[in-house]
Amino acid sequence: MKPHPLNSMLDKVIADFQEGLAQYAQEMMKISIDTAKLGQFADKTSFDPYMILGLRKDCSDDEVKRRFRELARILHPDTSSCQGTEFLFLLVNLSYEHIARERRWR
Repeated sequence: MKPHPLNSMLDKVIADFQEGLAQYAQEMMKISIDTAKLGQFADKTSFDPYMILGLRKDCSDDEVKRRFRELARILHPDTSSCQGTEFLFLLVNLSYEHIARERRWR
């Protein structure tokens, strides 16, 4: 049976998202290990919404919006075939909202 063409695209989107999330987790672990003072830790623990969405900081507005829609469609708890996507969906939403405020869309 031939796989549906969207399967490979979906796999790539999920892999990119997981890679971005893994990089973010590694960065947070590195910061928490490297910093001795609580003040330094607090300054360095702000999350990177671009990394979570799997984008570069110099990407266009259209790229951000397209990526958000793509991930939201996949991770939305009402439409996802997987259970437990609520947290990931929330993380994607928060990242998008952060970028929207940063770029003054809202």
